Amino acid sequence: IKYYGGLSNIASHSIDLLNQLGFTNFKVLSSEKAFNSKRHKEFSFNAQLTSGKTKVELKALDESFFQIHELDFIFNEGRILVEDFAKKVSVYEVIKNNLGEKVLALKERKELPEESFDKLVEFVLDSLSSKEALQKHDVATVAETMKLLWEIKERG
Repeated sequence: IKYYGGLSNIASHSIDLLNQLGFTNFKVLSSEKAFNSKRHKEFSFNAQLTSGKTKVELKALDESFFQIHELDFIFNEGRILVEDFAKKVSVYEVIKNNLGEKVLALKERKELPEESFDKLVEFVLDSLSSKEALQKHDVATVAETMKLLWEIKERG
């Protein structure tokens, strides 16, 4: 996850998306302060997390150069790249090139309308070969996200 603008302000949305996709019970392996977001008056952190066997990396980027919020899902069978504040989603699949090497090839690219978080979740879930049950946000999910954010801050 590449983000700008502070842990609670921007990165929290990425954690919420991961929760919606079925990635829960995060453990913080490491965390460090990257820099203070002047616009959002909050620190951004680089962190290494796990959710079961899945590794998650939070990478904070300095917003004084440009704004970016991307989620890059890397799987054995391909890749899903969520860009432009969740308005563009690209799905890549593994194919063999003419040398017999495994490479990524664009399978599908979709542009989503503004404020389409639910459509993003559905599209990403449909793109996964092993689909997880769509989880609804509830108080427990929000509490889990906030607990994770505080742990990242405390360890950084």
